[in-house]
Amino acid sequence: MVLSKDNELIPDAIVEIRTPEGKIERAVKSNALGQFFVTTPMRDGSYVIQAEKDGQEFPSQTITLGGSLVDPLEIRGTT
Repeated sequence: MVLSKDNELIPDAIVEIRTPEGKIERAVKSNALGQFFVTTPMRDGSYVIQAEKDGQEFPSQTITLGGSLVDPLEIRGTT
């Protein structure tokens, strides 16, 4: 879920999932509820998640995939 620093839902944010080397593996857009989904399987390993939306800044997050489903992530803006 993509949220502002004030807990407002952020629709239409671009969420990129990159390798540690910076290669984009997936890019999705958040829906009207700020939710985003990746439905195609990804290889095990570490990835960096970064959200983008005009007027917002988001810290990047690192996740490690290991053959199981990932719990929902919260990406919160800092501005």
